[in-house]
Amino acid sequence: RRVWMYALVMGLTLFTHVTALVVVAGHGACWLIGVRGLPPGVRRWVPIAALVLSVSVALMLYAPILPQVAGALSAPGASEGIAWQNPLWFVRETLSGLSQGFPVGVVAVPIAGVIIIVGIVHSWKVHRDAVLVMLVPLATMLVLLLATGHNLWPRFFFFGAAFVVQLAVHGGFVVLRRVTPHFATRIGDAGLAVVALGSLVLLPRAWAPKQDYEAAAAWVTERAQPGDAIAMTDMMRLPLVTWLGKPWPVVADSIALHAVERADATTWVLDAFPIRTSEKTPALWAYLRREYTTVHVVPATIGGGEIVVLSKRAPVQP
Repeated sequence: RRVWMYALVMGLTLFTHVTALVVVAGHGACWLIGVRGLPPGVRRWVPIAALVLSVSVALMLYAPILPQVAGALSAPGASEGIAWQNPLWFVRETLSGLSQGFPVGVVAVPIAGVIIIVGIVHSWKVHRDAVLVMLVPLATMLVLLLATGHNLWPRFFFFGAAFVVQLAVHGGFVVLRRVTPHFATRIGDAGLAVVALGSLVLLPRAWAPKQDYEAAAAWVTERAQPGDAIAMTDMMRLPLVTWLGKPWPVVADSIALHAVERADATTWVLDAFPIRTSEKTPALWAYLRREYTTVHVVPATIGGGEIVVLSKRAPVQP
């Protein structure tokens, strides 16, 4: 019964997002690590049977669109040279996001990091298999992204957030038992209650758009005068052209932007993710910084995703 439940849950998980393959692969790695310690006979092979069944369930669910999925997975990955592929950028972005997401995050994040390490070390001594099941899929995802040269976006690791929190909670109680053994449980429970209530402050952000393209387009449309030119960088193509149907041209370099500019009117440019614009189109980025002025910024909940509106006014005629 547990085999079929695991197969159903993991099959649905894979159907929800194909990157859950790293969880299946991680669980398979855990089985390989501990297979010698399992009792001989059928029970030794039950985990691998559950993994195979979960993949079978996922294949059946994906069957109507399997060619499209295979084509998407085999498509070329991100081009080289983007900072998003740098592990140091990933670490900085993760720490920055956590620091901004929690009160006094600059202090809380390093302390939480130490507590998580304590939780991992103590859990490893008590139940090594549980730690492996929690962390090996995360390590598998990291290795896969590095090997394929894919962008190291933090969202690829969100599936392990609950496990990290669980290890942090465990580490917190371990520390409390060392510091104040008689009151560890009460203090720990009270602390968890405060954290749970404090998280309600962040909850409204879950309903906010990660990037409000409609607001950015409306802001420019309201202020642009007849005869003004409006353009956008490549990252704006999908939301503004494909989704919102805006007729504004996409400029990939400074030459294309020169062709759009009006000598006797204002030119507006919408941009997002400046880290990509600066590295993929350095000449365009340099021209925007030199000739254009930032006139409006639409906030975003995704790091570096603010939508920036720039403008270049026509020179005043003598």
